[in-house]
Amino acid sequence: MKGFGLAACLLLPSLAAGQGLIATRNHRAVSLTFYRWTPGNVGLESGESRWSVSWTEANDLRAAGSNLEDCEVSRLLLEFRRALPSGLEAGLELPLLARHGGVLDGVIDWWHRNVLGWTDPLRDASPQGRATIQGPDLGSFGSATGLGDVAFVVRRSSGPWRFGVALKLPTGDAGQLLGSGATDLAAAAERDWRLGERWTLHAYGAAVLQGRPTRLRGARDVAWQAGFGVVWSPNSRDQWIAQWQHEDSALRTGVAPLDAPHRLVTFGYRRLLGDGLVEAFFSEDRDLFNGSWPEGANVGPDFTVGLRYEAKVGR
Repeated sequence: MKGFGLAACLLLPSLAAGQGLIATRNHRAVSLTFYRWTPGNVGLESGESRWSVSWTEANDLRAAGSNLEDCEVSRLLLEFRRALPSGLEAGLELPLLARHGGVLDGVIDWWHRNVLGWTDPLRDASPQGRATIQGPDLGSFGSATGLGDVAFVVRRSSGPWRFGVALKLPTGDAGQLLGSGATDLAAAAERDWRLGERWTLHAYGAAVLQGRPTRLRGARDVAWQAGFGVVWSPNSRDQWIAQWQHEDSALRTGVAPLDAPHRLVTFGYRRLLGDGLVEAFFSEDRDLFNGSWPEGANVGPDFTVGLRYEAKVGR
């Protein structure tokens, strides 16, 4: 009987609100111009509406061949979701971006030295507070602020599965690397499993059909995504999350460090607040393992930190 009970827990889907992963993505500046599926949103009850606001700060430094990416991106994402009578859920994602020299360079140097136990020669030799992206396929960009590419998302639950599609429109200025200048289409599937009383496993996969960008070169036709993570709920309010995410590089440049799989590890905390919630998280790239385990973490911003608040409309 004990074995049967364990098997039942492993197969039992968990659809409770607030059990999903942290709603984040890879914030490399070039990747942000294309759509990527974001996990974490739970299903809504009939007639329910929710809005959320998230702030993410991502600092990146990468030099490969004749390509250089050295900047910090601040991203404010406004989102609205509503459950429709047909059983569908419709959502709108509105990103506001600011690319600049940033404030995290010194923090990252301290983190590498005192937490991870090593220093980065490239960072040691680079000036702090620089905002530049340049390369044969990347173009040349500096600081910029403005609206990114808006996306419409539709989801539907079917038993333990959740399916979704998304349409990204070219509303961001491609000349400032705030958007790709093209339309993207995505499809995704997600599922949760309860692993006992306090643990939940979440997994997802997605495919993004990338439109041809107007400034960047070498864009993939399709970018594949996958990810999974666990949520530990020690009580009815607090949740701790660890998750792994993978996506193809947006571009094929012929430079291996840029075209390699983009993988991040994210650690987060969520506090449930009645009809709302607040999340805090940080993500690490290959620096987490000093570049020795690219299957675990690979290309992405050197350090990403974020906050998110979600609430029910008309409480």
